[in-house]
Amino acid sequence: MKQEIYYFLQNPSLLASKDINERPLSKVQTVFKVYLLCMSLVLVSGFFILITDWIVGRTLNFSIQKNLRLNMSDFYNYWGKSAWVLVVILAPVLEEMIFRLPLSNDKRLFALSIGFATYFFTGRVDIIDVASIPLWRVIACILVALSCYFLLTDKLFLFIREKFFNYACWGLIVAFSWMHIGNFAPLNWSIIFLYPIYVLPQLFYGIGASFLMVKYKNIVWPILLHMLINGVAVLLRSIF
Repeated sequence: MKQEIYYFLQNPSLLASKDINERPLSKVQTVFKVYLLCMSLVLVSGFFILITDWIVGRTLNFSIQKNLRLNMSDFYNYWGKSAWVLVVILAPVLEEMIFRLPLSNDKRLFALSIGFATYFFTGRVDIIDVASIPLWRVIACILVALSCYFLLTDKLFLFIREKFFNYACWGLIVAFSWMHIGNFAPLNWSIIFLYPIYVLPQLFYGIGASFLMVKYKNIVWPILLHMLINGVAVLLRSIF
């Protein structure tokens, strides 16, 4: 598995060009293998995060990790029992739609992902309280998705996919991890270059999810991985 993901990172388009036929049970097993690999890498990255936070605390009397704990506490207090729905179900679905669905070879799914991204990056994401969603955001998402679908001809879509697939894959992995820097707000901009260290776990998650998407060409498998990662985290939080 480690070697397969290593080769995937070198050239994602090579894996994308292959048709892999596996039974659903085999795919589920692969998801668990990727999960275990991600967790082992997260443990290693945790060491670097702790060292970095110790250095920051000693030099600036400031803890980036403390900000994360306070933000998570506020989040769970605000959402209450609905928090697990957001974290375990809705967030994985929405985030994978944005960061993994563009890797699909289907132009319709690509346009759909751009529509979801438009919604996600144009304001607060209150996906539980549907009534609070502004109408203009819904209309904007639909218009962007339709424009993307009709303006991109099949030939142009295939050309762009073939030419820039690797860059898109690498870029989405990095964007997914860096997006989580917001979890550490308020940010200390004098040491902003250190924040990517704190989202190394999300970087590894993104690699695993992108690998599953490119290999199986189905958004179900990265969503399942994401739900597993978040679900175990929520379970551990409730226990400890």
